[in-house]
Amino acid sequence: MTGMRTAVVRVVVDRAGTLSAGEYEEGLRRLRERGTDVVASPAERLPDRNREIELIVAGLDLADLPKHVTLCAESFRTPAEAGVVTYISRGPTTTPTAYSPRSRWPGGWCGRCAATRRSSR
Repeated sequence: MTGMRTAVVRVVVDRAGTLSAGEYEEGLRRLRERGTDVVASPAERLPDRNREIELIVAGLDLADLPKHVTLCAESFRTPAEAGVVTYISRGPTTTPTAYSPRSRWPGGWCGRCAATRRSSR
């Protein structure tokens, strides 16, 4: 999957607060059974309204965003709304030292980093 960005798609699955804790957990189970990678807090740790889950989607095409929201609405059996989409940073993949502290200071290490490095040997 080189070059493919991984998105975190936030979806509000219970804006009105109609789902019980059990229904919320059941919706999560249905999503996971469909192969969706979901990050969600347990129902008892969330407010009764505006419950938000996060879908982890590799190579997200923003044109497919409504498909993911619909999948959530079907799984929770309640209206769902797209929230913020962010991307997971995995750092540079081609030149690991290109943006590291080594490349920013003469001699490769800043004074503090060098002292820490020396003391850990």
